[in-house]
Amino acid sequence: MDVFEAIQNRTMVREYSEKPVGEKEREMILSAGIRAPTAAGNEQWYFLIVESEKKRDELYRNLIEAQREYYTKMLKK
Repeated sequence: MDVFEAIQNRTMVREYSEKPVGEKEREMILSAGIRAPTAAGNEQWYFLIVESEKKRDELYRNLIEAQREYYTKMLKK
């Protein structure tokens, strides 16, 4: 698959499988993520692999709250 075909055929994922991701697949995903372009070449990567559903839910709630706080502050400026 070439780059143009990948861009043309990309899709939005809204639901995920319960099937665990294998170690080989994780390494491929992380490798691709590390090579992805960043704004102004500012490559400060942070990747988390969270296997626990409880921890994923906790992380999600924390990220939503942090985003809410950030935008609340930005709107006050």
